[in-house]
Amino acid sequence: MTVILTTLQATLNVQALPLKATVASIYLNRLRSVESIFKSLDARYQSPQGRFAIKDSVMKSAHLFFIVSVSYFTYGTISWLSSVFTHTQPLNIWLPFVDWIPQPTIRFWMHFIFEVLYVHFLLIIQFTNDVYSVIYLKALRTHITLLAERVSKLGENPEFNDDDNYEELIDCVRSHQELLHLVGSVLSLTIFLQFTVAAVILCVCMLNIFIFADASHQAITIVYYVCVMLQTLPACYQASMLKADSTNLPNAIFHCNWLAFDKRSRRLLIYFLHRAQEEISFLAAKLFEINLGTNLSRKGIIPAKRPYISMGYSQVIIFEMLRSV
Repeated sequence: MTVILTTLQATLNVQALPLKATVASIYLNRLRSVESIFKSLDARYQSPQGRFAIKDSVMKSAHLFFIVSVSYFTYGTISWLSSVFTHTQPLNIWLPFVDWIPQPTIRFWMHFIFEVLYVHFLLIIQFTNDVYSVIYLKALRTHITLLAERVSKLGENPEFNDDDNYEELIDCVRSHQELLHLVGSVLSLTIFLQFTVAAVILCVCMLNIFIFADASHQAITIVYYVCVMLQTLPACYQASMLKADSTNLPNAIFHCNWLAFDKRSRRLLIYFLHRAQEEISFLAAKLFEINLGTNLSRKGIIPAKRPYISMGYSQVIIFEMLRSV
């Protein structure tokens, strides 16, 4: 039973891979189109502080990519190492041409090598599908923070006249519109599939850990459980932090040196302030919001919020933001 459940865990994840690949191919043109937008946003920050913030974001994204890949391949390594000690196959896949080899030693090791390569191949596809959404959200957070810092310094340059201040403000509004365009439905369906599959896998993992698995398989399942959590937890964390970072933009607009603006710039600033008060959030297939609260609710750690409670809580937040402005 332990072998069946262990195989079922991987099977459920593997079944989601074609769906994720299909969604990624559908949104491939959109993903390629946002590359030019990110380059345009990067080009707007030529100061040492801005370039350092962008480079720091790239380094943190690279570290995140490395950490997630190590955690995924740790599971794969533990799986085939335990199989070596127990003289079993990691997945027990039926391989007709290999299983028909008469020599048992050659048959075992050829079967074993094929399954190890197959496991690592699936892990590469899996973690690249899971980590790209996290890096995408991290890049959005960086540019939201840079935009808030840039907006807070509007009107402070003594060398700018009214026209220069107006053009600078227009460029900030354009940057905000491009960021809102980047928040489109690129990640919506992918995150929804990850939530659905991860919820089913976690049920199988808990059943295997507490009822059927021995000590070695419990260790493997726990590592696999952590990897499944990594499929959604980093993306939910980045989405929650992006929502929190976006609330700094209205405050930055309100505290900029708007007294130095002419009447035309002030009217545009009011429009910008109104648009900036809209929270930046992601929806999974337009069903539920992607954040840490949803991630914890899916895992059963905290009860899911009722829709009217969540709506009332959002209204309170918006009211407080408007009152502070």
